[in-house]
Parts: sequence; C-alpha cells; structure tokens
Amino acid sequence: MLPFLSPCAVDTQAHDERTSMVNAALRNTTLLRLTAVGAASALLLGLTPAAAQAAVTETTVELPLAAAADVVAGAAGVYVSGGRTSTQIVVTNPAGGNHRIVDDLPGPTDLELSPDGSVLYAALPAANEIAAIDTTTLQETARYFTGVGACPSSLAVIEQTLWFGYGCDQWGGNIGRIDVSDPAPTAAVRQSPVDFWSHPKLSVGRNDPGRLFAAQPSLSPSAVQIFTVAADGTLTAAGRTEHTVVGGNLRDMAAAPDGATFYTASGAPYEILQFESHELTVARRRFATGPYPNAVEVSHDGTQIAAAADGSGLFVFRPTSAQPTKLTLTGSSGVIDRGIAWAPSGAQLYAVTRNTPNAVLHVYTASIAAKRLA
Repeated sequence: MLPFLSPCAVDTQAHDERTSMVNAALRNTTLLRLTAVGAASALLLGLTPAAAQAAVTETTVELPLAAAADVVAGAAGVYVSGGRTSTQIVVTNPAGGNHRIVDDLPGPTDLELSPDGSVLYAALPAANEIAAIDTTTLQETARYFTGVGACPSSLAVIEQTLWFGYGCDQWGGNIGRIDVSDPAPTAAVRQSPVDFWSHPKLSVGRNDPGRLFAAQPSLSPSAVQIFTVAADGTLTAAGRTEHTVVGGNLRDMAAAPDGATFYTASGAPYEILQFESHELTVARRRFATGPYPNAVEVSHDGTQIAAAADGSGLFVFRPTSAQPTKLTLTGSSGVIDRGIAWAPSGAQLYAVTRNTPNAVLHVYTASIAAKRLA
C-alpha cells in the first residue's frame, strides 16, 4: 500500500488576495431573490393557513464556478466543488453568503463531511487522491493517496473510516477504505467481495454504522448492493436489489439515517423509489417527479426527502407522502446530478443548478412556524 501524503502548504497572502477579488466580484453579481411559496403549495407541505403565507423562501446566489460537481452542508456552511476541470471548492455561510475559496485542488468532485462536521473530504479522481480540509480554517490538513484504487469518485464516512468507491473504466470498480485515525493512514482497496462496472456510488445511514450501501450508476438496469460492516471493517454482501427494480441509468442514491430504507434516482422510471433494506425485490413507495430523476437526499432526522429531476425541477416530500411537492427553481436550467443537500437542522435545503455563465446555489429556508420544508 502507498502511504499517507504530506499536508499541504498554503500561501496565505495570495489566498487572501484571491478571496478578496472573488468576494468583490460576487458583491456585484450575486442574485438575491426571495420568493414565497403560494398558499396551495404550502398547504401541500402540511402547513397551517397562518404559516402558508410565507412558508418557504428561495435565495439564489451566483457562484464563482463555471460548473459544479457536488454540494454538502454542515452547521458552519455549504461546500460546492467545481468538478474535474476546476481546482476549487466554494464555501458559503448557511445563508449562501460570505464566500470563501479552497484552491489548488486537482479536480474536486464528490464531497463528504466527517460526522462532527470538522473535516471536509474531497475526492480528487484525476489525481487518485482524497483531500481532507479543516472546516474552521479551510486549510488542507491531509492528502490520502488511493494507490491502485484509481479514480476515487464517491465518498462515505462511518465514524473514523473513510470509504471510497473507485474505478476508472469498465469492470474496474470496487470499494476502498482509509482509517483516518491512524497516525500513518493508508488506503486498503478491493474491500468489496463483488466488483462493479465502474466506481460505485456510496451511502450510509448516519446512525447506522453497521451497513454500507453501494449503487452502480450509469448501467441499465442498475442495482444497489448492501454490505454489513464488521468491527474490523470487513464488508459482507447482505443483499442486492432484484435485476430490474431500480430502473436504468441510476444517478443518485441515499440511505435514511437508520439505514432501514434507502432512495434511488434513476433516469427511468420517472420516480424516486423508496426501498426497505430487508426487502429488495420491490420498491416500497414511488414518488413521481417527471423526467429525469438525478438527485435525492434525506434530511439528518429522516423526516424529509428532497429530490431533483433533470427535466422537471426540485421536489420535497416526507417518507409517507402521497406525492412530492414542487419548489420554485428560479432562473435555472436544471439541478446538477447529486446536487442537493440538507442543513443539519432540516430548516434549509440547498440545490446547485447549471446556469450561464456560472453555477447557482439555491437556498430554501422554512419559516419559524413551519420549521421544515416538507
């Protein structure tokens, strides 16, 4: 195995100058639009008529990124990666303002926060590395080399173990792990007893350290594999969805906090599918979105689900909702794949959209009376 790489040195003065220039430009270009969801939509969200007048506000903020690859949110802020052709991660406060830049990263894509929110992990598939960034100082503190686990493209964290789905080409996909508590951490690869066509999309229930979910994107039909996680990190295959039930061209997957259910977003069917982890032959519930579902995310407490469809917009619903409720998506050409995130409190929802010339962050905030979007 190849060893842990050294921490990154930062030119503070240059970083501050770049940050000042970016913030100055953003003050001139940031779009702030507040839109109230109508009373009928608010009633669908389960709100009383008193709360329905201004239940949800939408704020749109232009980001200094020509494109975006992923978004995650913690108590301290929101993090948006620029993708394989970028070198940056943009950081905002929970309201979408006070922009800062983490720079000098070779193509940051998938992002994941540590359980306590103190560390941001960024996949760097073009470099076969994963960066660790302190969320208080925004300084890179470690760079993990994944060795023969090439093209690490999807991340998940269980306690002190950083899991990564890797694979650059056909049938080269598998799962690796890094014990980040080790003084000299190294990447252990080929941890899955089954191979994947390409890098698997990983997810975990934040309150369920004993299970790891791995979905195969892009194939038709797609599938989700569930593994049990032993105390020593050994993965054991515990179940796989039936051949066609997930649909085709899977683009996102998210587990509920307790790991008892998970949700899939695939190019077809035009629905978010809910599965129970013990019953993988049929979807438990279906939530219609229209074409083409490409993102799904479960709130930290498991009571709200957000989803996007490439041709249809942004939706919120509860695990037992009869149908999703559509949110306003101002001035957008579509949410990016996997481009939504919940604030830990569940009172804010974030979505990143493709726009010209730059990506846009949409911030949805529930009123005090409503306390949640769905």
